[in-house]
Amino acid sequence: MNRIFFKCSLFLSLILILGTAEPLKAQATDSVAKTGGFFKNWRAEVHFGAVLFHGDVSEDGVPYMRDWRLGYGLALEKQLGKYFGIRAHLMNGKVAGRSEALGYKFESNLLNASLQTTFSFSRLWQDESYLNSYRTYATVGLGFINWKVNSVAINNSVSKPGDVPVTIPAGVAPSSKSELDGSMSVGLGLNYNVSDNVYLGIETSLHGTSTDKIDGTVKGSSAVKQDMYSYTSVGVGYMFDLKKSDKPVAQPTATGSAWNSLKTNNLNNELPEIIQGKVGQSNPSTVDVIAWVVPDEIEEGEEITLNIQIYKASIVGKGEIKVLLPENFYAPDQEIGPKIDFTSDDRNLTITLNELPEPFDFTLNVKIRSGKNPKGNYAIYILGRITDDQQQQYKLSSVVNFKQMAPVANR
Repeated sequence: MNRIFFKCSLFLSLILILGTAEPLKAQATDSVAKTGGFFKNWRAEVHFGAVLFHGDVSEDGVPYMRDWRLGYGLALEKQLGKYFGIRAHLMNGKVAGRSEALGYKFESNLLNASLQTTFSFSRLWQDESYLNSYRTYATVGLGFINWKVNSVAINNSVSKPGDVPVTIPAGVAPSSKSELDGSMSVGLGLNYNVSDNVYLGIETSLHGTSTDKIDGTVKGSSAVKQDMYSYTSVGVGYMFDLKKSDKPVAQPTATGSAWNSLKTNNLNNELPEIIQGKVGQSNPSTVDVIAWVVPDEIEEGEEITLNIQIYKASIVGKGEIKVLLPENFYAPDQEIGPKIDFTSDDRNLTITLNELPEPFDFTLNVKIRSGKNPKGNYAIYILGRITDDQQQQYKLSSVVNFKQMAPVANR
């Protein structure tokens, strides 16, 4: 059984390694020209869980719950593209088992270090927007296991009469020194994002080894030629960039008064729940936005134009902009531009940029109509995010202040 496991794992490893070759090549080329590739899209995780032994000293290969042991460790992953990643995985813990038929039990310390390929298969059906709150993935990896066995007999004699010889090989006695052997693993996992940077994870993996001595016994006729163990864990992780982007900082190109008005919102309007909390930590030095309306003093029923100018430098990707209008304002159905979707729900507008325009900066023009409101100052709130082709996210927000004159009938 273990030979089949090794062959299948090796085959999957080759497939996934070949799959990561192209993202690695593209990343190497891109990182020479600009900060990006290597420094972006990292995640670190701490994890702990149950370690179960599968080998000679486990009843029919199924461990007793009393023989489950604690494992814990760290993982560091670099996402190479939409689907593939590579990570270093470290787990320290114990394994234990017992066999009533053999009259024998054992406990061993082990430390496993491996290099793994990850494949985020949930992205086969997920869209590329920043609203994805989870990922499911598979792992295949190769590594080393450092172990030391401590075996204790249940009965006075370790060996039992029968046709299955049991021996404690030389150098694997309870006082033996640590041994180093190879390991191979396959696994499945789920990450759930609780914020823009923090996620919770659950993962289960099966680890085969190149030794049959972890349990302190060797069964010459056993179907399990080498020892194996499984590790099921939960963890918490953090997503980050190793280096801040050095892309050019956006500079406002509209009028100074329009820019300053974004910083001086003295209105009593509150941002509603529909757009609160939709964007979180991002890189504010790369993407910038300014917005203004024409004209900035309007009459009841008059049509105005909301101009949203976005500076995105050389970013390639997608985006989504949410706009909240004042009470009694609305936006008629309209075409904003090519590869742009526009929807409105009462005073809530959504502009979906399916593909960012090529210029470093571009302007979206939205037609809006005013309603019956008393004379006074009003505000339009703009909130959104741009996601580049490496899944890096950039926040943008703005507030536009303007004045509505009293209805003609009241003058």
